[in-house]
Amino acid sequence: MSAIYQTIHTRIQADLSAILKMQTAMESCLGKTVLSGGMGFVLGGAFGLFMSSVCLSLSCLFFLPTTTGRIVSLTTRMFENR
Repeated sequence: MSAIYQTIHTRIQADLSAILKMQTAMESCLGKTVLSGGMGFVLGGAFGLFMSSVCLSLSCLFFLPTTTGRIVSLTTRMFENR
């Protein structure tokens, strides 16, 4: 019985020390700085990858790809029939 108690006591002590280390890190300015910098880097990278796949310029609205792979302007298509 004493061996089981010792094992449980050791695991609880390990968990408590890990909790105290995390709490200490989150209360320190350096820990908060590192965490916020890392999170900003990751979120900025994800946002940048998403925004690079979206075309926001107006020139993207005026061009359509053709079946041959060439890009033809809609304005030239409109004025060809006149």
